[in-house]
Amino acid sequence: ETLAAVGVGLIITGHAFVSGNGKASPRMIGVHSDAMIPGLKKLVNAVHKHDSKIFLQINHAGRQTASATIGETPVAPSAVHFPKTDETPRALSEGEIEDLIDGYGAAAKRAVAAGFDGVQIHCAHGYLGSQFISPYTNRREDKWGGSLENRMRFLLEAYRAVRKVTGDGYPVIVKLNSEDFLDGGLTIDDGARIAQALSDAGIDAIEISGGMGESSG
Repeated sequence: ETLAAVGVGLIITGHAFVSGNGKASPRMIGVHSDAMIPGLKKLVNAVHKHDSKIFLQINHAGRQTASATIGETPVAPSAVHFPKTDETPRALSEGEIEDLIDGYGAAAKRAVAAGFDGVQIHCAHGYLGSQFISPYTNRREDKWGGSLENRMRFLLEAYRAVRKVTGDGYPVIVKLNSEDFLDGGLTIDDGARIAQALSDAGIDAIEISGGMGESSG
């Protein structure tokens, strides 16, 4: 509310996890359940007292969490060890990937119900969406990995799931890694191609970022 009161035109929340196994830290905000809607409405109402807008950033931690935080082995596109937690995630099955995509859509539906003015899909900083687009963390050999077109499939399908529930007139934006800053990771050229694909799909805006959990810079 303080930010809105001093004239910030658009506030984007910190990331909110779309499913229970996507929680990055113990006190992370959640949008994984309808039970979260009343609390989320408090955020919206505080901002809407003033001439400001608020978007909900939705995310899944993927491998960048700890089993102690989520109560199970972290999941990811591929079983690539995460040195910061010294844990190796479990590779998602294709069915689980489809379920997670549906989870992004359900999260967006809750964001609309809570009154948010838009949704931002987090696909940066080494979280799940970022893990899918990066050849460093995505070593799959099915339709979700390999070529850049396959690696960006998860992000585009998550966007479509969100758009399906929000409709065309509702702002949907993305936070996108431009580069991983890791050997064998996403390059700026790949990032540009993903940005173009998102634009072609109808995304309303792209926030550019970079780096992953184990990046040095």
